[in-house]
Amino acid sequence: MTAPHTEVVVAELPDCNFCSIQGAKEPARFDFRSSNGQWAYGCYVHFLQYQGKLGLGQGQKLILEGELKDA
Repeated sequence: MTAPHTEVVVAELPDCNFCSIQGAKEPARFDFRSSNGQWAYGCYVHFLQYQGKLGLGQGQKLILEGELKDA
């Protein structure tokens, strides 16, 4: 069971804002407030690099609709 406010279901994954700046295209798996206070979409590497956290007011993991498991 996941903690509340830590995941959100999306139809498609946006690009990682940090990779895009560097000219790369990587899907973002997180929407989070970075260590400098700005919100961004980020891949796993940048989520760790910018000290992302999950939870209300901190960030959410992005889950594709097709990745949901039937309960």
